[in-house]
Amino acid sequence: MGRYGGHLPQGGPPRRARAGGATGYTLPNAAVLGYNGDKPVFFGRYWWTGIPGPLAPKVACVDYSAGMGGPLVAYRWDGEEELEARGFVSA
Repeated sequence: MGRYGGHLPQGGPPRRARAGGATGYTLPNAAVLGYNGDKPVFFGRYWWTGIPGPLAPKVACVDYSAGMGGPLVAYRWDGEEELEARGFVSA
């Protein structure tokens, strides 16, 4: 199943993800993240790089490679309906 658990279509890892030191992948249109729930969803384990930000109105990755020198990222959720870039904090 590979590093990404086989949950993504062929074409590479998620956008802005780091795989074997390579960056710059784009997410195929068929794999655009979608979620219809009321509460936001946060996930990790993808070693992303770049500037943290929402992937969809209620979807965000908070894994930006802290284990390999990247920032430790969190999101300060204050009950907003849609996630906002200003909610991301890092150390």
